[in-house]
Amino acid sequence: VNHYNRKYIARLYDSGKLDQSFNYTDTTPHVPTDLALQADGKPVVTFTDNSAQDNLIARLNTDGSIDPTFAVEDRDDDYFYISLRDIAIQANGKIVVAGTVSSGIETVNAYCQRVNADGSTDATFQPAVTGTSINAISIQSNGKIVLSGIYKNNYIEKPYSNNTITRLNVDGSKDLTFNNYSGVEGADPSTYARFSN
Repeated sequence: VNHYNRKYIARLYDSGKLDQSFNYTDTTPHVPTDLALQADGKPVVTFTDNSAQDNLIARLNTDGSIDPTFAVEDRDDDYFYISLRDIAIQANGKIVVAGTVSSGIETVNAYCQRVNADGSTDATFQPAVTGTSINAISIQSNGKIVLSGIYKNNYIEKPYSNNTITRLNVDGSKDLTFNNYSGVEGADPSTYARFSN
């Protein structure tokens, strides 16, 4: 970036020039997939896992170093592979992450979790998610959570569902007032975009 080496993440000024005071120096092999800024300016980053038994969310200090006070609880070792695709921060500071989990190629499922501002799991959030993958999260002004992704049950055998967008209430339950978007049956129904209110 502007003739300087940076590993995966760089911060630029409004002019596009590299901010040399920010240097992400994480030594793990994970590739960042998304980030969101907290109100205090600290970035929270998600990663793809590729079967390593490590945490997949990290918070950075404003200089790019890892914030050790953000202690994410260990992942469930029953999962062989986790890839977090998106992250969103709610108005109360809680962090919603989503993506894909798998214990084998024929058991791929969508994954969604909420963590508190200190990195601990929010046990009150029990998301009603189905399908294969969640690609994008949007938080509406009323706190409801819009998820989009690939809603089929299996990469190989089972057919696509035609619902690719769903909305959850603040507690993670399915919002039954939301008329899920329906794609064309048999076509690839993947959605990736975030949504505004």
